[in-house]
Amino acid sequence: MLKWNRFPAMPVALALAAALLAGPGLAKPSDNSSQSATATSSTNYANSSASGGMTMEQLQAMPRELPALTVPLKGQFVRFFAGKRRVYVPSFSLMITQSGEAKAYAGGSGSSDNARVSEIQTTLTGITDDLGVSLAGEAYADLITRLQQAGYDVVTAPPAGSPAPIGTTATSFSGQPVYGPRNAPLTPGMPWLKLGGGTGTTFNSLVGRGNPDGEDLIVLLPGMGIDYEPLQSSGNRLYGATAEVGTRLRFHIIGFSGALFALHSPQPYNAHWNGNFLLENGSGTDEPFAVLVQTGDKSDSRALHTGLALLGVSSRFKQKKIYEAQAEPGRFAALTRAAFQGLNASLVDQIKLAAAK
Repeated sequence: MLKWNRFPAMPVALALAAALLAGPGLAKPSDNSSQSATATSSTNYANSSASGGMTMEQLQAMPRELPALTVPLKGQFVRFFAGKRRVYVPSFSLMITQSGEAKAYAGGSGSSDNARVSEIQTTLTGITDDLGVSLAGEAYADLITRLQQAGYDVVTAPPAGSPAPIGTTATSFSGQPVYGPRNAPLTPGMPWLKLGGGTGTTFNSLVGRGNPDGEDLIVLLPGMGIDYEPLQSSGNRLYGATAEVGTRLRFHIIGFSGALFALHSPQPYNAHWNGNFLLENGSGTDEPFAVLVQTGDKSDSRALHTGLALLGVSSRFKQKKIYEAQAEPGRFAALTRAAFQGLNASLVDQIKLAAAK
């Protein structure tokens, strides 16, 4: 809805409005692929751009084996690991972000009232549930192997009192899909899960007071979250003249990745003990894995609102661009493997370090 604060001479205004309304409206989706995109709207202009073109054929020709990423983890409350050699790993939760958006607002500069809104919405495509479950299974197997190589006795059967599994797919607290291995389905208490997840306390009864079978047991709840883009926004500025948003493709591991744990604390506590090993700093790579394609444009008429601004008529203009990040599955899988290999290696190193204290 337009907000009018003064009327110019009617014959001129009507003639100009008619010409503006006859101008271009919604833009057609772009057929070109890119690696980044921006959208900017100001008082008298609005534009968007994309850069860094790459084709799906080029992605398909790229290597499928990559070195492990460096994933620095930091332990919190890492006490009482010394002497414990049994580890129970119920599952491995792999959260893959598959949608995102950025929005910016500028209320107008000075005494003018020409509000501008820029928005970018994206979705990640090409990653099936089957692929997510398979990658979670690979991550789980990799961690089990590393723990065994480090000399730990991995408990394969769920101890008595363990919560019942909930399946290989679930939803995160941010609404994104979470995947678990087929042979070790997700359980309540695992990282990222919307329902009963991310606390680590679900397994406290296995290692708490009165359970002698848990006195030498470490319950380890590993999880990794992946994002496909960093989004940028100029934010909300009441007196700003420009609203700008942007995105670029970048594979990276996000916060809360690592592992939660529960173990027994000896006397004088004689109870359960909870802590975590979580991502200390961001970890990712600029290795390409997808192409960014504009698939929609729900912007207002740029010509109309620019003309109204030139006439001194207040208005609220919204620019909204919609993109798909079309992943090449083989490349995405290769980067995910590099990510969980780095995370698992760091996790085992942190456990050994905690045990040595």
